[in-house]
Amino acid sequence: MLRFDDISLEIGDQRLLQAASFNIDHGERICLIGRNGAGKTTIFRIIMGEVEPDSGEVVRRSDLRICRLEQSLPTQLHETVHEYVAAGLADLRHLIDAYHTLSNQSLDRAGLRELERLQHRIEAAGGWQIDTQIQTILTEMTLPAERKLGEL
Repeated sequence: MLRFDDISLEIGDQRLLQAASFNIDHGERICLIGRNGAGKTTIFRIIMGEVEPDSGEVVRRSDLRICRLEQSLPTQLHETVHEYVAAGLADLRHLIDAYHTLSNQSLDRAGLRELERLQHRIEAAGGWQIDTQIQTILTEMTLPAERKLGEL
Protein backbone atom coordinates (compact mmCIF):
# COMPACT_ATOMS: atom_id res chain seq x y z
CA MET A 1 0.00 0.00 0.00
CA LEU A 2 2.84 2.40 0.87
CA ARG A 3 6.54 2.06 0.26
CA PHE A 4 9.57 4.26 0.97
CA ASP A 5 12.55 3.44 -1.27
CA ASP A 6 15.86 4.99 -0.15
CA ILE A 7 14.27 8.22 1.10
CA SER A 8 16.64 10.96 2.22
CA LEU A 9 15.74 14.37 3.59
CA GLU A 10 17.67 17.19 5.19
CA ILE A 11 16.17 20.31 6.69
CA GLY A 12 18.82 22.97 7.04
CA ASP A 13 21.91 21.18 8.25
CA GLN A 14 19.93 18.47 10.06
CA ARG A 15 19.67 15.09 8.33
CA LEU A 16 16.29 13.60 9.23
CA LEU A 17 16.30 10.60 6.89
CA GLN A 18 19.14 8.84 5.10
CA ALA A 19 18.32 6.07 2.62
CA ALA A 20 15.22 5.07 4.62
CA SER A 21 13.22 2.18 3.17
CA PHE A 22 10.12 0.43 4.45
CA ASN A 23 6.78 -1.07 3.39
CA ILE A 24 3.38 -0.74 5.00
CA ASP A 25 1.11 -3.48 3.69
CA HIS A 26 -2.68 -3.68 3.70
CA GLY A 27 -4.04 -4.18 7.22
CA GLU A 28 -0.81 -3.23 8.97
CA ARG A 29 -0.75 -0.54 11.61
CA ILE A 30 2.33 1.46 12.43
CA CYS A 31 3.55 3.59 15.28
CA LEU A 32 6.35 6.13 15.06
CA ILE A 33 8.23 6.70 18.28
CA GLY A 34 11.07 9.15 18.73
CA ARG A 35 12.29 12.17 20.58
CA ASN A 36 11.06 15.66 19.72
CA GLY A 37 12.66 16.93 16.55
CA ALA A 38 13.57 13.46 15.29
CA GLY A 39 11.38 13.80 12.19
CA LYS A 40 8.17 11.89 13.03
CA THR A 41 5.90 14.66 11.76
CA THR A 42 8.06 15.11 8.68
CA ILE A 43 7.71 11.40 7.85
CA PHE A 44 3.93 11.77 8.05
CA ARG A 45 4.11 14.85 5.83
CA ILE A 46 6.10 12.85 3.27
CA ILE A 47 3.52 10.05 3.47
CA MET A 48 0.72 12.59 2.92
CA GLY A 49 2.58 14.14 -0.04
CA GLU A 50 2.97 17.50 1.72
CA VAL A 51 6.78 17.30 1.74
CA GLU A 52 8.97 15.91 -1.05
CA PRO A 53 12.10 13.99 -0.06
CA ASP A 54 15.50 15.16 -1.32
CA SER A 55 16.01 11.76 -2.93
CA GLY A 56 14.34 8.38 -3.16
CA GLU A 57 10.83 7.38 -4.08
CA VAL A 58 7.52 7.20 -2.22
CA VAL A 59 5.07 4.72 -3.76
CA ARG A 60 1.42 4.98 -2.69
CA ARG A 61 -1.43 2.79 -3.89
CA SER A 62 -3.98 4.94 -5.72
CA ASP A 63 -6.81 3.99 -3.34
CA LEU A 64 -4.73 4.58 -0.21
CA ARG A 65 -6.66 6.40 2.52
CA ILE A 66 -4.74 7.99 5.36
CA CYS A 67 -6.24 9.68 8.39
CA ARG A 68 -4.34 11.66 10.95
CA LEU A 69 -4.94 13.74 14.01
CA GLU A 70 -2.85 16.90 14.07
CA GLN A 71 -0.37 17.37 16.88
CA SER A 72 -1.65 20.80 17.84
CA LEU A 73 -5.18 21.19 19.11
CA PRO A 74 -7.56 23.55 17.33
CA THR A 75 -8.30 26.99 18.69
CA GLN A 76 -12.00 26.09 19.00
CA LEU A 77 -11.80 24.19 22.28
CA HIS A 78 -15.58 24.10 22.87
CA GLU A 79 -15.95 20.92 20.76
CA THR A 80 -16.22 17.55 22.42
CA VAL A 81 -13.55 14.95 21.77
CA HIS A 82 -16.18 12.93 19.86
CA GLU A 83 -16.97 15.90 17.59
CA TYR A 84 -13.27 16.50 16.96
CA VAL A 85 -12.59 12.87 16.02
CA ALA A 86 -15.73 12.78 13.84
CA ALA A 87 -14.49 15.87 11.98
CA GLY A 88 -11.54 13.77 10.83
CA LEU A 89 -14.05 11.60 8.94
CA ALA A 90 -15.92 14.57 7.46
CA ASP A 91 -15.23 13.56 3.84
CA LEU A 92 -16.85 10.21 4.47
CA ARG A 93 -19.80 11.85 6.23
CA HIS A 94 -20.29 14.10 3.17
CA LEU A 95 -20.43 11.02 0.92
CA ILE A 96 -23.06 9.45 3.17
CA ASP A 97 -25.10 12.67 3.26
CA ALA A 98 -24.93 12.93 -0.55
CA TYR A 99 -26.04 9.30 -0.83
CA HIS A 100 -29.05 9.86 1.44
CA THR A 101 -30.03 13.07 -0.36
CA LEU A 102 -29.83 11.38 -3.75
CA SER A 103 -31.62 8.22 -2.58
CA ASN A 104 -34.67 10.30 -1.57
CA GLN A 105 -35.13 11.59 -5.13
CA SER A 106 -36.64 10.15 -8.29
CA LEU A 107 -33.58 9.21 -10.31
CA ASP A 108 -32.89 8.74 -13.99
CA ARG A 109 -30.12 6.41 -15.20
CA ALA A 110 -27.38 8.98 -14.58
CA GLY A 111 -28.70 9.55 -11.06
CA LEU A 112 -28.77 5.81 -10.39
CA ARG A 113 -25.17 5.49 -11.62
CA GLU A 114 -24.15 8.33 -9.29
CA LEU A 115 -25.96 6.65 -6.39
CA GLU A 116 -24.14 3.40 -7.17
CA ARG A 117 -20.79 5.23 -7.38
CA LEU A 118 -21.41 6.84 -3.99
CA GLN A 119 -22.41 3.49 -2.49
CA HIS A 120 -19.19 1.84 -3.72
CA ARG A 121 -17.03 4.66 -2.33
CA ILE A 122 -18.80 4.51 1.03
CA GLU A 123 -18.51 0.72 1.24
CA ALA A 124 -14.82 0.80 0.26
CA ALA A 125 -14.15 3.19 3.15
CA GLY A 126 -16.29 1.25 5.65
CA GLY A 127 -18.55 4.27 5.81
CA TRP A 128 -21.75 2.54 6.79
CA GLN A 129 -20.06 1.90 10.13
CA ILE A 130 -18.76 5.46 10.59
CA ASP A 131 -20.15 5.75 14.12
CA THR A 132 -18.52 2.43 15.01
CA GLN A 133 -15.23 3.70 13.56
CA ILE A 134 -15.41 6.82 15.72
CA GLN A 135 -16.22 4.78 18.83
CA THR A 136 -13.35 2.38 18.08
CA ILE A 137 -10.90 5.28 17.80
CA LEU A 138 -12.12 6.76 21.08
CA THR A 139 -12.00 3.39 22.86
CA GLU A 140 -8.58 2.33 21.55
CA MET A 141 -7.08 5.67 22.50
CA THR A 142 -9.03 5.82 25.78
CA LEU A 143 -10.36 9.26 24.93
CA PRO A 144 -13.26 10.75 26.92
CA ALA A 145 -15.86 11.24 24.16
CA GLU A 146 -18.04 13.85 25.87
CA ARG A 147 -15.29 15.99 27.40
CA LYS A 148 -14.61 19.36 25.80
CA LEU A 149 -11.20 19.77 24.17
CA GLY A 150 -10.56 22.73 26.43
CA GLU A 151 -10.94 20.48 29.50
CA LEU A 152 -8.17 18.07 28.49
